[in-house]
Amino acid sequence: MIFNLKRNWQWAILSITLVAIIGLLDCLLGPEIRFSITYLIPVAIGAWFVGKPFGLAVSVFITAMAMIIGCATGRAYLNIAFYYWDAGIRLCIFVVLTLLLDRLKTALNTERSLSRIDFLTGAMNSRCFYELASMEIERCKRYGRTFSVAYIDVDNLKTINDKFGHLKGDDTLRAIVGIIKKNLRRTDTVARLGGDEFIILFPEATYKAAAAAIKKIQKAVKHQTAIMGFSTSLSIGILTCESCPSSVAKMIEAVDFLMYSIKNHEKDGVAHSTYK
Repeated sequence: MIFNLKRNWQWAILSITLVAIIGLLDCLLGPEIRFSITYLIPVAIGAWFVGKPFGLAVSVFITAMAMIIGCATGRAYLNIAFYYWDAGIRLCIFVVLTLLLDRLKTALNTERSLSRIDFLTGAMNSRCFYELASMEIERCKRYGRTFSVAYIDVDNLKTINDKFGHLKGDDTLRAIVGIIKKNLRRTDTVARLGGDEFIILFPEATYKAAAAAIKKIQKAVKHQTAIMGFSTSLSIGILTCESCPSSVAKMIEAVDFLMYSIKNHEKDGVAHSTYK
């Protein structure tokens, strides 16, 4: 069982600290005051911020601790079985709370993820790209870091749709996105802007690095789509930003112009420029 402590150790410490404080108060104030409800707080913190396994572990620990405190403080029951009944009910409540919070957090994360992904291709959507590009521009302004963007148009997709059908065209787009993702760094992002147009954000990528990455992608796309039986190519504009664009819209406008300088002529090529 692995807890998510590396990133959320502060929340784990807070949860454990609250358990200790509540347990101490429970012990000092005696059986007249019941603390069962207050134990829900550290359980909820552990389950939400650290994870389900940690929440369950805290639940078991609190249940055992509460039984010991109950015996030590002289909390009287007519039958010893009531101690176990009380502990079982308490544990069930803690476990149900942990599972409900885990399900809720998973649902929220899934919804958040889906709101950023293009349903057809699995690439990020334009909204997500604008957010990431805005942050990259801010980093460029603050630290002077170079980055690059590549605007991609899939050549002859209409021909594929007309000849093989739109389902095959959709398969082509999905295959191209898959190929692009395989040839990107973990820090890079590919997004679909609409139709057969995609854009890639290369954080901290120089002119040379962006050119090398795009060359690799072009070669892989040609090879893989040829294997699939409907060879296609990419018209690409690359903009390496050595200074900061005033906005994401201006940046896209500039790289879009580069892409169309290829698209409107020979296609299957790259136009690369530097923003200074």
